[in-house]
Amino acid sequence: PSRSTRDAAIRAVAELYRRLDAVGREAVSAEVQSHRAALPALIGALDEATLGTQKEAALLLGLFKRPEAARPLVLALADRDLRDSAMQALAMIGAPAAETLAACAPDLESELRADAYALLPRLGPAASDPRVQALLAEALDDEAAEAAAAAAGARGAGGGGEALAPLLRAIDRWSGREEAVAHAAADALGRLGARHYDEVRVLVQSRGLGGPDAPHLCRALG
Repeated sequence: PSRSTRDAAIRAVAELYRRLDAVGREAVSAEVQSHRAALPALIGALDEATLGTQKEAALLLGLFKRPEAARPLVLALADRDLRDSAMQALAMIGAPAAETLAACAPDLESELRADAYALLPRLGPAASDPRVQALLAEALDDEAAEAAAAAAGARGAGGGGEALAPLLRAIDRWSGREEAVAHAAADALGRLGARHYDEVRVLVQSRGLGGPDAPHLCRALG
């Protein structure tokens, strides 16, 4: 019940984690995961403690590697001072955070949506889940160019053959309007082309290189 004791304990566990080698860190992580009753205290610290303790609380929430630890971290993305710590913690949670992040992303502000979309490929195989990929396909039409560009990058990193046509449409839509988005979609199409070369080549050939999207299609081929 003592907030000062709670915060001191959070800082101490985080300091131990940082000082130990890989084996020791694994032991700390296992110990944290065994104390699920501590989760509300960590969430409280993330919300109300001093900045240094908030960052340490984010680290320990990441060590929990559980979906219920992901939501407060997603909300913490809105705090510029906590954003990097929250993103690192979500990446530590990995796959269990993907569904939470995908569910929350559309309701975030545009800059935060971009952060969320960019983070998804770092969450492991769960980022390739059809529901996550469907979200990213819709996000290619996001009214915020920064978010649409981040979604394109995420599709290139975690998508499969089903991502090719949406990325091509994104190039077509954004060429001449928001070149940064068309550029990101072309880069994503090129990355997927390393795995789906014939499909990309056929798609580009079917369009030709005579329109305003030609520079971006050439970039994808390159």
